[in-house]
Amino acid sequence: MKYPFPSRTIQAVFLIVIIACIFSSCLVYYPDDIRGIYSYYKVTMKEHPSFIQRPDPSLCELEPMEPIIVYRIRGGELKDCLKGSAKSVVYFWSPNCSAPVCIPPNFAQEFSSRHGVDLFIVANYYDYSEMAVDFDLERPIFGVDTEYYRTNFTDRYLRRFKADLFDENSRDENDVGRFICLNLTV
Repeated sequence: MKYPFPSRTIQAVFLIVIIACIFSSCLVYYPDDIRGIYSYYKVTMKEHPSFIQRPDPSLCELEPMEPIIVYRIRGGELKDCLKGSAKSVVYFWSPNCSAPVCIPPNFAQEFSSRHGVDLFIVANYYDYSEMAVDFDLERPIFGVDTEYYRTNFTDRYLRRFKADLFDENSRDENDVGRFICLNLTV
């Protein structure tokens, strides 16, 4: 038995439907609010101009303020400050991270205070709603100076920040994931 072959019009419609299905299934949506890829420095500065500032005195002398201020710093500046500390930990905090390794700043501060360790919290990126919380901290939260490192991509400016923070030969022994331990047995 011979099957009738569909008309050219039906073939064209069928082909268009198949192509549309292929393209619609391949579309990927990237929302603007994925945190952790970009710094969101410019957005935060535009919406809250006084929230992020460069430290005026030495950042070693800074204390948390009301209203909350995040200080954008460079790795070398933090390195100079850490030299005066007997035991210190730098915690690279991701404000929107909910994984078990991402602990809130106040818990990190409580643990550090209990063990006599100076804690320095550096936010991986800027997020006003998460960073403007009044955490019970001994120091303000710091952010990376993305203008100095000339990139808005988180992985790039964090890599450059850490390179400024360490000598190349001591980097691997001190860098423990989200925490960098200095003068401290890990």
